Amino acid sequence: MGAEWFKLASISKCFIGGVGSTGSWLAFNLARIVDYITIIDMDTVEAENLGGQFYGEEAINHTKVGALHSQLENYAPGCTIRPI
Repeated sequence: MGAEWFKLASISKCFIGGVGSTGSWLAFNLARIVDYITIIDMDTVEAENLGGQFYGEEAINHTKVGALHSQLENYAPGCTIRPI
């Protein structure tokens, strides 16, 4: 079987509803494996989010999907991130 799972995963499309503590890290990990992720969250990043979520101080007061999109573009340029 080898890396067959990776070939299948790399052509998969993912949808993540909510990019807080679990969703932001899930997107971070999936971005290097899959080629397309749609993310949705209506919240903004606040200072108290920084401890457990995949955001830095520069993301404070930005939408979570916008901030995550920017970070993942640099981290995984081969993955298309579609923020909603």
